[in-house]
Amino acid sequence: MLEIIKTNDGYMVQKDDGDYICDTNGDNLFDTFEDASAVFWGFAHTPSNQIIRDAVGKALNKPKTFKVWARDIAYHYAFVEAADEDEALDKALEMDGSEFIHSNKIDWQIDTVEEVTNE
Repeated sequence: MLEIIKTNDGYMVQKDDGDYICDTNGDNLFDTFEDASAVFWGFAHTPSNQIIRDAVGKALNKPKTFKVWARDIAYHYAFVEAADEDEALDKALEMDGSEFIHSNKIDWQIDTVEEVTNE
């Protein structure tokens, strides 16, 4: 089976026997995954490589793994005497957290999503 591997210098297409496939210029190190993929697909689409094409098709359909970061939000309240909402907000900003009452209302929010890689 063929495999595209990432090295410190770029990408290579490795065969089962450990040898590497070259492009038409004789190069076997590629700057981008896309360049390595072009060589990979060129080799894999020869008639004698149906097994490779089948395995690659399965690998390409494999879903990626993502880490989704979320946070929970606990809601608290306090009764504030004020002339209007702006004054109530100003007073609340000056209050200590211990002056607020826990409401048992909890919510959550998704913050970021990042792909998990093996690098």
